[in-house]
Amino acid sequence: IFTMLFNGCSLYILNNVTRNSSYNFLSYIAKNRINYAYIPSYFINDFNSAQQLILEFVLLGVEAITFDQVKLILQKNKSVKILNGYGPT
Repeated sequence: IFTMLFNGCSLYILNNVTRNSSYNFLSYIAKNRINYAYIPSYFINDFNSAQQLILEFVLLGVEAITFDQVKLILQKNKSVKILNGYGPT
């Protein structure tokens, strides 16, 4: 977090209503033109219903993701970089 803040990025802290709804979460990202985000993998299936996103970098984790889920992200933004942070503990 600090590296991003020291380089001029903003930190958005979402309320529970926004955080707990994939529609609200993805709409918030689009509305605020957020380009770096951690996105829970269980929200990815709702990418088709999301507005156009300008994401440059997405960190995924918590659960394993499928290739189909990666394709959903790339359909919204072909140049996005994806880091899968999922792994056995």
